[in-house]
Amino acid sequence: FLLNALDQGPDDLRMQIIWGMRHARGLHGEDVYNKVKGLCDKGVIPEMFRGIALSNANPEMGLPEVLHILQTTQDKRIFVYTARAYEHNYKSTDHFDLIVRRIKELKLDGPFEKYPNGLFWIDGKLLARYVDIAKGDDLKTVLEIMATNPVLMEPDTTSLMPFVRCLSNSDPEIR
Repeated sequence: FLLNALDQGPDDLRMQIIWGMRHARGLHGEDVYNKVKGLCDKGVIPEMFRGIALSNANPEMGLPEVLHILQTTQDKRIFVYTARAYEHNYKSTDHFDLIVRRIKELKLDGPFEKYPNGLFWIDGKLLARYVDIAKGDDLKTVLEIMATNPVLMEPDTTSLMPFVRCLSNSDPEIR
């Protein structure tokens, strides 16, 4: 039923199924991924939701596509939706350097569309974990982003421990 609804159902039902896939008991697997990828390729699923849909359908198979979108898109909205999918579905700092660099490149470190704070969407705990492991220019970049986005420094979203460790860094710009 669900695979049929993905293919032939109304758009609102299709999107509910895609959003529901991200839950542990959601629809997953290779067949689901292939069906969703085919719908993305046909344009049935909007490009903005491609990364979300593919990573929800099968996180392992979807990762290369998610990373490709994060590396190449020039569309800020597609980037934000895909970065959110990465944060939610992978909860990993493995490729967070890519996200941080692209935030600067796409100029998302300031107001974005109707949002006065363009980085409201970043997972503060994941960002703090990244700060803890980032080095050199990547660390400088993420600290610059955080310094210009006060919402990322709120205690309920970001641990202060990574910043305390930065105080002992040998690079005076990082300190």
